[in-house]
Amino acid sequence: MVVDAHIMNQKAKNMHRIKITRGANLLMKNPPIEFIRSKLGLDQIQPIHVSPGVRKDIDQKGGDVFRDWYEEELRNLYADHQSDRSN
Repeated sequence: MVVDAHIMNQKAKNMHRIKITRGANLLMKNPPIEFIRSKLGLDQIQPIHVSPGVRKDIDQKGGDVFRDWYEEELRNLYADHQSDRSN
């Protein structure tokens, strides 16, 4: 079976190796944001507290408008971090 090396490299680039118990490895395509935050050391940072007025404004606008952007940036940062570690 002939496999295009470029396609295999692209697939491998999108996978993230995660160590689990007893030294086993698990490949995850999109690790959870909580896992990424933990691996980058961001899980120790406390979120800012907002006033009830700001919370009401956020809720009226359909929730946290920056959440998707934040998660995308964390995924990019984590991917960069993983590629730096493999080099």
